[in-house]
Amino acid sequence: MASFDGISRRTLLQVGALAGTAVAGSSAWAQGAPKRGGRIVVSTDVQPRSLDPVMGNAPTSDRYTTGHIFDALLRLNEDGSIAPWLAEAWEVADQGRVVVLRLRQGVTFHDGAPFNAEAVKVNLDRTRDPRIGAARAIDLRSVTSVDVVDSATVRLTLSEPNAGILASLAVEAGMMSSPRALAARSVQDYGLNPVGTGPFIFREWVVGSHVQLARNPSYWRQGADGQALPYAESLRVRFITNPALKLIEARSGALHIADNIPPTDYATVERDRNLSLLKVPPGVMQWIAFNTQKAPMNDPRVRRAISLAVDRKFIFDLVAEGYGAVARGPAAPSGWDYNPNHPAIVPHDPAQARRLLAEAGHPRGLKLSFLIVQREPDTQIAQVVQQQLADVGVTVEINAPDRSAITAIRDSGNWDIFQARYNVPRPDPVQIYDFHFGRNAVQNFANITGDEELFAAIDAGRRSLDREERKQHYHRAQGIIVDKTYYAFLMFREARHVMRRNLRNVTVDGGGIWDIASTWLD
Repeated sequence: MASFDGISRRTLLQVGALAGTAVAGSSAWAQGAPKRGGRIVVSTDVQPRSLDPVMGNAPTSDRYTTGHIFDALLRLNEDGSIAPWLAEAWEVADQGRVVVLRLRQGVTFHDGAPFNAEAVKVNLDRTRDPRIGAARAIDLRSVTSVDVVDSATVRLTLSEPNAGILASLAVEAGMMSSPRALAARSVQDYGLNPVGTGPFIFREWVVGSHVQLARNPSYWRQGADGQALPYAESLRVRFITNPALKLIEARSGALHIADNIPPTDYATVERDRNLSLLKVPPGVMQWIAFNTQKAPMNDPRVRRAISLAVDRKFIFDLVAEGYGAVARGPAAPSGWDYNPNHPAIVPHDPAQARRLLAEAGHPRGLKLSFLIVQREPDTQIAQVVQQQLADVGVTVEINAPDRSAITAIRDSGNWDIFQARYNVPRPDPVQIYDFHFGRNAVQNFANITGDEELFAAIDAGRRSLDREERKQHYHRAQGIIVDKTYYAFLMFREARHVMRRNLRNVTVDGGGIWDIASTWLD
């Protein structure tokens, strides 16, 4: 028997025995008896590409919506530990090459199809199928077979140990779709008509506006009152990119929770007796990727010059107002893979930037295209970077299309630098390094190719089951990424959401996703 990061089978089985208890628990009663009914409205600044969880390209953000339609096999607790969910218990064996899941019984999908071992096999095999093109297939890359042991038991066989496999089963790759619905619809159509086992049932998606969900009357979880969750009759997830509008809507009562409120608005929220701030476990890493396959960004001297021209401290103070840290690399200070001493923070050195540009054959500067996602604070950061690069003779033209158009432009390769962000820490570092920097990275924004030193470090970090060993591999990967200036990591900013005080018993998982099923309106 093996364990991941010191979590033993015995511990996991003991936790599994508690999985059927009411999630709301004593904390719910401490806020008064729960009330049933009402319509909860929340907002996020990212609209999913698809409501099929394994097809999405925005981990964490997509789960504000999909996390209420679907249940995953496992759950990520707020402290980052793994807990039972649709799988009541599990065992890791054969030195990490076998994972056996024992499933919760009596659960049904929204269309009445039974949740069982065959459903798990259908889902995991579908995600692994290259013909489907699932973005989350990378999370299951080491799985070679999914076998039905009996109706309530599934065995996953891995080609090699994968320390992130349990965490992957707690997020998108582990979210279960109805096999009946998958068989009846095309991949694209299913992404518009999702069917899960979650607390809310899909009703409509008005693109650019909202997703409407209705209460699942047959949900398997119970509330503190002994009845099936959720308490609310419906949930609407709205898509609002403008933080000022989010705050206005929250103050008016039109929104009960809104994500990613900027620090400049924290004081306003705290002064409002109807609102409060909700701190969530992950924060946001803001970065710039360099198109290493396109001149002049294929020259490491040019990349380094641009990185040196950016004043990270100025941007951090302006945007984050002290909530977070200037970035050293891809790891967040709150993640266990973070090294407080290495890589070193890239200094602001315009003089050296000019020297490197001249050495690279650009003594009079150069012109670059700057692709960004149209949202805040990305636009504000881009404008500051634009001015800072102008100070060293680099002219950048900002291109800020709607988020739906970003992927096509980025994949075309017709850009020089690209600014975006991701949420960190993830359930496991595998979901950062493999997803963005590894040899088969799905979102290889910098177009890194052929760097076997980097890829070997990332592979070793995934294969090792010892956290201390994994730290060393990931620290090495961080140093390579920064030293070769594939990216310019700007800052890590802590995340705060705003919520109405009449929304009770609000809890979040380790990814910062609200558990609306167990909340109620007072």
